[in-house]
Amino acid sequence: MKHIKLFEAFANKNISAIEKFLKLLDKEDSNNFVDFLKSVSEKTDIPLSNFDGKYVSTLKAIKMNVEGDYILKFWFSIENGFVGVTTTRSFTLQSGEDWMKSAFIQNFISNNFIIDDYLKQCRWTKKMYDKIIESQFALVVNITELSNGLEDLKSKRRENKKDALSFYSNDYIRQKNQQKRSDILQKKRGISTSEVRDKIYDIIKKFRCYDPMDLVDVCHELYFRKEISMQMFDEIMNDLDIQIRWR
Repeated sequence: MKHIKLFEAFANKNISAIEKFLKLLDKEDSNNFVDFLKSVSEKTDIPLSNFDGKYVSTLKAIKMNVEGDYILKFWFSIENGFVGVTTTRSFTLQSGEDWMKSAFIQNFISNNFIIDDYLKQCRWTKKMYDKIIESQFALVVNITELSNGLEDLKSKRRENKKDALSFYSNDYIRQKNQQKRSDILQKKRGISTSEVRDKIYDIIKKFRCYDPMDLVDVCHELYFRKEISMQMFDEIMNDLDIQIRWR
């Protein structure tokens, strides 16, 4: 069980802050967890330095709902590490499915709503429900409590965002034009097979996507983030297609 040290530290009740908690996570779990916290910080305008929460067992976390409060629950298991996040704030109601028949499940999914890293509500699946319900503990963060007394700070952060967007808009346009020119020049000179293979190797090594379909998903994400050009993306897809055909 690769996350046993994390569970032992939790059980020993020595964790008192998110910073200490992060040190016990695997690198991948830690990155995913931090990315989620950054999303929460960005959406709520609460600085990361102000974040705090309670580390409780899964059974306690299930029952931790305060009417009217916006609460996030980060779920962890010994076997799988960071497995998902739920919120007590409902955006849409989900119709019942066969696996949701029991009163316990209905009560759980009616008070805990699964969300993605954009804080958008997702549809509950049995697989995700099983992962969370079989977890051992959770970090519970009450966003409403954290927001109390931070209105001035949150207002200042919102103003800073507006100023930053205004300041960098022209710079963004320049970068966009530079990227276009770079893509045109790259298209003219072409991309060699060795460059494509080197890029594929770097992506596999960095993101540990050993399955071809996982690699395709990662490449789509990198292209969406503008981290690889359209031409490089097309060449990678062509190379993968050739390799799959020859298998």
